[in-house]
Amino acid sequence: MYRVLGEVSLETGAAEQAVLDMKACLELQEVCLESDSRYIAETHYQLGTAYLLGKCYEKAVEALLRSKSVRENPASSL
Repeated sequence: MYRVLGEVSLETGAAEQAVLDMKACLELQEVCLESDSRYIAETHYQLGTAYLLGKCYEKAVEALLRSKSVRENPASSL
């Protein structure tokens, strides 16, 4: 639900709300899903997009790199 709300916030240009929604989504996903879930990677990507919209470039890069690393580090190898 939070991810959908975050996507709506992105579409309407509400970067700050999108960041809050994506962070809330990640908190739930990280409890409920495997650490290498595509859903978590996608939410990090969306969070990075929200940070870009809000011109928080360093945080955007961090979120986008995290998205990439989630998929590159399978949970089975932890």
